[in-house]
Amino acid sequence: MIKRGAGKWGAVAGLAAIVLVVGFVRWPIPAERAAAGINASFSGAVTVALPSGATLRLFPWPSLRLFDLRLEFPAGGNLVAAPEAQLDLSLGDLIEGRLTPRRALLINPILTLDVTGLSPNSSALRAARTLAPLANLTLTDGVLRLIDKNRGIDAIIENLQGRIDGLDANRPRANLGATWRDAPVQVSASLSDGDAIAAGRPSPFAFQLTSPVASAVIAGELAGGASPALTGDVSLAIRSIAGLVRILRVEPPSFFAPDDVAISARMKADLDSVGFSDATITSGGQNAQGALQADILNGRLAVSGTLDAERLTVAPLFGAPIRAFDADGAWSGDPVALAIPRDFDVDLRLSAGQIDLYGTVLENAAVSAILKDGALSLGVLDATVRGGRLQGDLRLACVGRNLEIGAKAKLADADIGAVLADMGGSAPTGQGTAELAVSTRGQSAAEAVAGLTGSAAFTWLGGAAPGVNLEEALRRSQRRPVDWMRELRPGETAFDRLVLELAIKDGVAHVTRGELASPALAASLEGAIDLASRRLDLKVNAAQTSVAIGDGKDAARISLDIAGLWSSPTFKATAPAKGDQKETDPP
Repeated sequence: MIKRGAGKWGAVAGLAAIVLVVGFVRWPIPAERAAAGINASFSGAVTVALPSGATLRLFPWPSLRLFDLRLEFPAGGNLVAAPEAQLDLSLGDLIEGRLTPRRALLINPILTLDVTGLSPNSSALRAARTLAPLANLTLTDGVLRLIDKNRGIDAIIENLQGRIDGLDANRPRANLGATWRDAPVQVSASLSDGDAIAAGRPSPFAFQLTSPVASAVIAGELAGGASPALTGDVSLAIRSIAGLVRILRVEPPSFFAPDDVAISARMKADLDSVGFSDATITSGGQNAQGALQADILNGRLAVSGTLDAERLTVAPLFGAPIRAFDADGAWSGDPVALAIPRDFDVDLRLSAGQIDLYGTVLENAAVSAILKDGALSLGVLDATVRGGRLQGDLRLACVGRNLEIGAKAKLADADIGAVLADMGGSAPTGQGTAELAVSTRGQSAAEAVAGLTGSAAFTWLGGAAPGVNLEEALRRSQRRPVDWMRELRPGETAFDRLVLELAIKDGVAHVTRGELASPALAASLEGAIDLASRRLDLKVNAAQTSVAIGDGKDAARISLDIAGLWSSPTFKATAPAKGDQKETDPP
């Protein structure tokens, strides 16, 4: 009895061992049978083309291995092609004779997703719904081809690794890694209710992208239907603009100096627009808040927005100003390195407590930047500069190789001399008003200055003109004969009022009105300033007023020629004949 019992259990153990061995072995099955079983589980939403081979293994879990798998949509369009795929099957369905995949592993797959329009029928959204029998999908060493016919996108993303869960509940959650043009990318995304999207209702949505050059985090709602839209909180950070444009294979923005930009905002996006409200924007160490909107209008990108900032410094955002002079101090003949974009439009408005414009500080400033059809208009709607009010507009356009420039500006009740000193120049000190309207064109600073045409007008009320002390020179001449060439010394001439009006043509500013008045003297200015050669050819006629003439003395007069380079002019004075001297009052 014992021997017979032992033999029976031994036979059972042997049979079990055989079953286990057989269960762990992959057995070939007809490829037609495998394809038909899987197609039945997908209910015709997608079709598995006839694989080149199929094997079935029962342990440790029933699994089907397919070779040369192709998953296609009935209306056409390849969704997945993989040289090898492993499908874990539903045990209950297998007992009943059905091949129902529950989990899938795709080895070296090529996935093609068409996101054109992101409509409910686009392959990107259909893919999630049609793979519903699967609980999860694992990808290893894959390639993703992303297509958007409307935007001309056909991108290849390599080394695709990761897993997508929740397909069976139509609540997909993805954690994927890949390489796009040699840049590693990590992506995680989740959709809470895919059925709601299919029905045109919103569903909670989360997305996160991380790479060495950029990152993005979105938390909000995704709505489907005929007009899909995304709303929620977004945080975008571009750590390297140079790296991103290399990956995107686009031209870098030559007008923008920083290599970083970050945006945190409330976002609303649809197929043709994206808007950011309650936005904080940081770039080049500068910060601004407000709202931005980007729209596709007739196939053209248009960006608009309203921003405000406490303080902005222009140099970190747009780099150094155009180099106007060469090493010898003359106007530069180098071509202007300024490329104005032509393939998109911009309409931005900015309010700032302070704007540092290359050393000139604009306070309580309201400015605008309008880019339209390749022409850029920069406007100062209102600002305070050195105590005065500034309004103006600068228009730039590239026509062929030439840069066209048009400028209008008015600065009222400001310290004009201090403003020009901030810009590296010099002028009479004192409160005054300046108006400018000029235009020109050229390939270089030298050409632009040589072609400058327009007008300028300056009025000072109280101040001093540098160069020579006319009042002292006239006073000396009353006491004794003066050697004007030897004794005329540099200094400054105080005045109560100074008016200077210029007509500019072909780079030469002609004085149309020049008057200086003070209690001690009156003077007039005539001549021209050659802006192109930076030379002066001016004549000053000055005479004492009745207030400055002593008892029994005639009014002293002086004629002063100012010539040469404006950086180091020469002063040549001559006194009129004594009989010509008459008492003079201010104009």
